[in-house]
Amino acid sequence: MKSFYLALAVATSIAQANPVVKRAVTDAEILNYALTLEHLEATFYAEGLKNFTRDDFVNAGYADPFYDNLRTVASDEKTHVSFLTSALEAAGASAVAACTYDFPVTGVNSFITVANILEGVGVSAYLGAAASIMNKEYLTDAGSILTVEARHSSYLRAVAGEVPFAQPFDNPLDFDEVYTIASPFIASCPSTNPTLPVKAFPSLTATSEGTILAGSEVSLATGPGFTASGPVYAAFITVTGPVWVPVTPKDGGYSVKIPTGIAGQSYLVLTSSKDKVSDDTVLAGPAVIEIGAKNGRLSTECTTGSNSTSSGEAGEAGSSGKAGSSGQAGSSGQAGSSGEAGSSGEASSSGETSSSGEAGSSGQAGSSGQAGSSGSGVLFTGAASNVQPTFALLTAIGVMVFL
Repeated sequence: MKSFYLALAVATSIAQANPVVKRAVTDAEILNYALTLEHLEATFYAEGLKNFTRDDFVNAGYADPFYDNLRTVASDEKTHVSFLTSALEAAGASAVAACTYDFPVTGVNSFITVANILEGVGVSAYLGAAASIMNKEYLTDAGSILTVEARHSSYLRAVAGEVPFAQPFDNPLDFDEVYTIASPFIASCPSTNPTLPVKAFPSLTATSEGTILAGSEVSLATGPGFTASGPVYAAFITVTGPVWVPVTPKDGGYSVKIPTGIAGQSYLVLTSSKDKVSDDTVLAGPAVIEIGAKNGRLSTECTTGSNSTSSGEAGEAGSSGKAGSSGQAGSSGQAGSSGEAGSSGEASSSGETSSSGEAGSSGQAGSSGQAGSSGSGVLFTGAASNVQPTFALLTAIGVMVFL
C-alpha cells in the first residue's frame, strides 16, 4: 500500500507579515525562539494527557510504564517553559506567551506519531541554534535542554518501533527551517508577543511505496508559494553539510532516490543552488522523512510508525493493531551526487531540474509573533507503519511531522 509522507500545510488562519530583514539574532531572540518551541511541546503533551487515559494507551498497546514516562516528558517540557521564561525575565527581555495550537491528533496512534516528530525536530532546533548563542551560560543551559530532548526522542522512537539512535550524528536545522515545520501547528499567537526574525518556506510533500530505505524513490510535491525560475536541486541536511541527490521532474513535481548513509529522521529541502543550503537558496521544505528498516516495538502486541502508512489498518485510542517503523542506522560518511534533469525529465549530470514553478511568497512571522503565510507547510514523512488512520489525519492537515 502506498505510504504517505505527511506534509504540513497550514490548515488554520495564520497571520501574514512582511518579509523579515535578515540580521544577526540576539541571545534574547534565540531564547524566545526556544521558548516558542517549548510552549508548543508543553501544550501538546498537556492536551494529550488530558484527552487520553492510561487505559487508552494500554489498550492501544503501550503498556505501563509508558503512561508514567509520558507524564515525565510532559513535566520536563513544562519545566523548560518556566526555565526559559525566567531566564528572559532575568535578562530584562519580554518572554513570548503560549499560542493557540492546532494539533493533528485524533487518537493515541496519531498522538505518538506527532510526539515523535516534535521531539526529533526539537533536538535539531537546539543543535542548529547553538552556534548563534553568544552567552556561554545560555549555551550551557541550551545544551542541557538539548540532551533531555534527545532522551525523549530516543525513548519515543524505541516505543514506536524505530531505531532509537539511527545514526552517529544528529542533524541541525536553522531558525527558518524549524519554523517552517512548527508553524502549521500554530493557529494564532498573542499580539503582544515579541517579533521573532523567522519565516516559513513553502511546503514540501513526499510520497513513496512502503518502507523508505537507501535506493527508495520518493515523490515530492511543493505547496503554495513555491516558485523556481531556474534549476532545482535537492539536498538532505546533515551536520557535515548537505548531501545532494539527483532530482527529476515527475507528475508536476519532483522525485529523488534516497542515498546511502542517510538514516532515521531526516530533512530534505529543494534549493536554487547546487553548492549550498541557506535561507537564500531554499525553495521548499524541509520535508521530514523517516528512513530505515523496522526495529520492532518495546511492546510485542503492536507498533506504530512515524509519518507514513502501509498495509494493515489500525484503530486509534483503545485499539491494539499498530505496526511500527524504524530508522536503520546508516554510515556517517555521506557523499552527494549531482545528476540533473531538464524540464523534459531527462537525467543529466548536474543534479538539477528545470521548472518554472508558481510565483508566491513564503510566510513570514509578523509583529504579532504569529505563524506565516499559507506557503509555510512542511513535509514530514516516515517509514511505513500499519497505522492508517493516523496518517490519513495528518495528511488532512498538511504536514507531518512536524513538526
